[in-house]
Amino acid sequence: MPKVATKLRVSKKGQISIPKQVRNKLGIKPGDIVVFEQAEEGFVLKKKKTALDYVGYIKPKKEIDIDELIEKARIDVPETLRASGTAPLSRYA
Repeated sequence: MPKVATKLRVSKKGQISIPKQVRNKLGIKPGDIVVFEQAEEGFVLKKKKTALDYVGYIKPKKEIDIDELIEKARIDVPETLRASGTAPLSRYA
């Protein structure tokens, strides 16, 4: 894979702008977190992976009915709060 060499100017605050070509290649969007990892020849810029990057990798054992899940949460949350001695939230009471 060809190396992309780009000169960047560091601001007074120590900031740089990641070139669009690099952002696109790494899939970096506003708000993403990036990390600099030390490598043999210097540092490597990588996009930090989040849980959302793994959506779809793990398949559930069975289909999940979202309405059933919501209804179960409506029943289980107040019961759990009562059992723990915590006052139930007004919307669950």
